[in-house]
Amino acid sequence: MIREKHRPVMSRTTVFALSFAFFLLSCAAQEYAFKGRPEVPGIPDRSLADSLNIADGRMPEYRIGIGDKMEVDFLYNKDLNRYVKVRPDGRISLPYVGDVDAEGMTPTGLDSLLTMKFREILASPEIAVIVTETEGNNIYVLGEVRFPGAIEIKTRMTLLEAITVAGGFLPTGNLKSVIVISKRSETEATATKVNVRRILDKGKYGDDILLARYDIVYVPSSFINNVDIFVDQFFTKTVYNMGIGLMGWQNFIRERVY
Repeated sequence: MIREKHRPVMSRTTVFALSFAFFLLSCAAQEYAFKGRPEVPGIPDRSLADSLNIADGRMPEYRIGIGDKMEVDFLYNKDLNRYVKVRPDGRISLPYVGDVDAEGMTPTGLDSLLTMKFREILASPEIAVIVTETEGNNIYVLGEVRFPGAIEIKTRMTLLEAITVAGGFLPTGNLKSVIVISKRSETEATATKVNVRRILDKGKYGDDILLARYDIVYVPSSFINNVDIFVDQFFTKTVYNMGIGLMGWQNFIRERVY
């Protein structure tokens, strides 16, 4: 797959920065409910996730989000069993250990963390974390697409499918610099530049990528050379300063984007 990490240097003009802010503001103002998929020239009218050989074909492991409901089950200590909901601050509360950061973790990762914490109290804790209900299972497609905004995902969705559901590229979109930002924790995220033009021109749809909850897809109007600068402008100069809220990113504090 054609993915370019953030290495070269990008030139940014004031006009582009203001245009960038305008698009994000308009995107966050309302969320669209999409039913069906419009036909978009250049993108096959079929389910890419189900019919194509996309990487290893597996969805990224689910990551817990704000509002998710979970059952924390103790195999040998049933009196400690709890049904919990992830609070707006990304934490859950459990007896003896208090508040625990849950947002952004996988169920397996939270299971391991709780097991470690309860080892200080119990001899042999056997804990299972079961997500029973999810909240706001969205991704975001922003920038130079026909219908920018949030898209609810109920099944596997690829980058090209998400752009198709958003109405396809505008003529002003630069398909060689599509950015995908994925949240890994409350302080870390990955930012990948994808050359969608090459995927479409060469018909290598197996190089399409699967998206995960809260992923941000941004289609720029000009070529992005330096992803570091782009991410800095996206979060510090646009999302934070303008007060734009994206569900799943409310508590994100950017310390490391790689």
